[in-house]
Amino acid sequence: MALTNKTIRRLSGGVSEQPDSQRQDSQCTEQINFMSDVVDGLVKRPGSEFLGELEPNSQTPYLEGDENVFTHEIIREGDTKLLLSIANGKLSLIDLADGSKIRVNDAAGTEITTAAQTYLNYSNASILTHPYAAVTIADTTFVLNKEIAPAMKAATTGVGTYSDEEIKRGMIFIREGAYNAEYSLEAVDSDGTIRTMRIQTSDGLGAGNVVDSKTDNICAAIHACLQSAASSGSATLNTTGYPSHADENTGIVFTWSDSGGTYNSALSGPVTSFHRFGSTISWFSTYAGDAAGYAAATNKIEISDSYGDTLADSFNEEKSSFQGLPLTAPNNFLVKITGSPESSVDDYYVKFVCDDPQAGYNDRGRGKWVETYDSGLEYKLNGAYMPHQLVKVSASVYQFKPVEWDDKTVGDAITDPNPSFIDKKINDIFFFKSRLGLLSGENVILTELDDPYNFWRTTVTQVLASDRIDIQSSVNEITELRFAVPFANQMVIFSDRTQFIIAFGSQGLTPETASLAQISAYECSKNVSPIAVDNNIIFVQERSSSSAVYEMFPTGTTELSFEAQEITQQIPSYLQGKVVRLVGSSLSNSIILQTDNANNELYVYKFFNQGRERILSSWFKYSFPVLGIKGIHYVDDKCYKVNSLATTAAPTVDDTHVLDFFRLDNTEIQTHAVDLTIPHTSMALVQIDGSGDTDVRLPLTGGTTNFIIDDYFARNTTLVAFDDQNVLAVLKAPDTGSNFDMKITGDWTSKTFYVGILFDAEYEFSKQFLKRGDAFGKEIPVVNGRTTVKWCEVYVSDTQFLKIEVSYPSVNKDTTTRSISGNITGGSILGDQGSETGTLRTVVASRNDVPVIKLLNSTHQVAKINGASFELMHTSKLRGRN
Repeated sequence: MALTNKTIRRLSGGVSEQPDSQRQDSQCTEQINFMSDVVDGLVKRPGSEFLGELEPNSQTPYLEGDENVFTHEIIREGDTKLLLSIANGKLSLIDLADGSKIRVNDAAGTEITTAAQTYLNYSNASILTHPYAAVTIADTTFVLNKEIAPAMKAATTGVGTYSDEEIKRGMIFIREGAYNAEYSLEAVDSDGTIRTMRIQTSDGLGAGNVVDSKTDNICAAIHACLQSAASSGSATLNTTGYPSHADENTGIVFTWSDSGGTYNSALSGPVTSFHRFGSTISWFSTYAGDAAGYAAATNKIEISDSYGDTLADSFNEEKSSFQGLPLTAPNNFLVKITGSPESSVDDYYVKFVCDDPQAGYNDRGRGKWVETYDSGLEYKLNGAYMPHQLVKVSASVYQFKPVEWDDKTVGDAITDPNPSFIDKKINDIFFFKSRLGLLSGENVILTELDDPYNFWRTTVTQVLASDRIDIQSSVNEITELRFAVPFANQMVIFSDRTQFIIAFGSQGLTPETASLAQISAYECSKNVSPIAVDNNIIFVQERSSSSAVYEMFPTGTTELSFEAQEITQQIPSYLQGKVVRLVGSSLSNSIILQTDNANNELYVYKFFNQGRERILSSWFKYSFPVLGIKGIHYVDDKCYKVNSLATTAAPTVDDTHVLDFFRLDNTEIQTHAVDLTIPHTSMALVQIDGSGDTDVRLPLTGGTTNFIIDDYFARNTTLVAFDDQNVLAVLKAPDTGSNFDMKITGDWTSKTFYVGILFDAEYEFSKQFLKRGDAFGKEIPVVNGRTTVKWCEVYVSDTQFLKIEVSYPSVNKDTTTRSISGNITGGSILGDQGSETGTLRTVVASRNDVPVIKLLNSTHQVAKINGASFELMHTSKLRGRN
């Protein structure tokens, strides 16, 4: 029976739930608070550093359950790094530099303290997590409440005489005048009486007849016909007979006659009013604002001329072409340009705007026609139900208020319909290609280019490349679009079961080129947004009692070719519960998840790619000595964390919430590993008491006392104080009623020291098997016999403390422990090197499936394990020999 030495060069493979015989040698059964590192192997994780207590508890959103708190990082130019937190209608803004509160005012400019904001309230009846999302553009952060469906304001277009639905109107326009010309008109009033009119100009050769071709004179003759109270007549337009119409004597002869009564006599319908300005006559009649009233006002005037109808035109509220509209008209006169009679999509509206800025709503004058909208339309987005904004007022003041969204300005319900999110809930908000975007139902809606406030068309006469975009999924099933993830030069859209990209081709993103192109069909959690890390998108799938994590990446064949692979294959049930938070960092090559199963634990995935090969793929767990974690965010190489330090499981107004950060890399030299580390320079007070001991007041003041720290730290047996030489202090409980949080035996006032909370680090080795190469060169475990583990040895460097523990839970055998400490000369085991670099060796002497071998560190000291080796003895069952 020969002995075999099995060496594991790095213990960086992380946790595996495969059978022990199938695991890689570098994988383990459990790894808590040890970090996998591509260079050093296994390292006790860096502790977290205390930054500050958050705002007073009655004002904080953190009193909600851990998964119900939404956090969003705001990174601005310079060193400004802020954390926005929202829950249960309340919001908080803190500076990540020190945890200090940033003032936030409401729309009226009053500081927001305890009051919940109406838009941020939610029922939480049908959601696992919070209903919020946010995106930051420059100095503005748009905040979305997914439970609130946007709506239009009740206000409608159409205020004033010529833009009111109770007015029927029209115009007559004499475009050209000519000698020996005849203009024929037929007018029908609301009673059905028809007045026929004929205006004839002379040959212009008689005395004074040279003015007959002037368009305003011809228009004046028509005006005289329309306003005559007589049922018929004939006259020449001159200043004597018609002083209110004629400005000069002419040779224009006009005649008129009525059928069936007197025109415009208001026997049963409304009277029409006529107004002439230059070469135009505008008319209107008022009627009851209903269909019957509109039908009664059957005013209609048609005009023709002896020059092929090229000299004059008449129209009511509609006209087939923009050509021929006069340059003098009533202010705000509205005309619908119908375009092709076969289609309504080419219709548009214009209104007349007088050049005189002081012109009243119906004043007449010279001006221009501008595109506008139809009357009677809801044209305003209701800001109370739309995403709100957090805007920077100054370096120390922000304001949370409704957004002043742009109003609809052109078209009607067909040519410029309401955005598809109206009366539907919005699922996500994002920014892409200089457009603000929303996901609602099966639609992606993007604002106008370079205008994040405009969800309407600029013009309906043509489709502009800069216009808003509203596109729908084209898959053959109902698809609820939930998350938008910016990735490279694309935007990837996730639904519950399908993924899309916003495709737009080489012409750029425009209303005519944009479409939703399906790229894959993976199921995705509806509770946590996917994230982009490096060249991959990380998303989560939910199983019955655990979660799986996938990594999606472009295959490189086409821009629509994506593939996903599971990165939790070796740990199918390790991520217990449903994921409620997901963050990642390419700087530290890591992904962090939080589930609803353990409030104070984070699951960590460390990876490292060398070229196209992934040489590190490791899952493990971080456990923190706090009640709950309310938010995690990567900013640069730091992961910021909001913690609840409540002393009871049910949050109360006396809870303390603090901000700290930790790193997930090994680039800095570690001198200690404790959580919520507070250096002495941050202590509120350090002084000598009357007995020569050191009184320390820690920088926490929340709750009902001035030293809430007593409720958590000082009564926590894992609280430690140590100096820069790693010398532990002896702690004493503070005197009852004292204003100090802790006492240290002796005088520490001149020392550089730290206070923090210890945490346990644990690494459990897999069961060890011998392996041999098969016919294809692949290593397979040797299982046809008995394997005995004789010794276990680990290799450490720069290690202050490490303990190895061997237990035998299935047999009656005592647990053995060995430890090494760099602070003890000579080491803890005979023959071991008692320095910070060396080996730690222990006897196992048991069949390989019996012992549980763990590496432990429960001190404030650091540990770095570079590898391990096992001395194994194997007896073959088949041959009875070695």
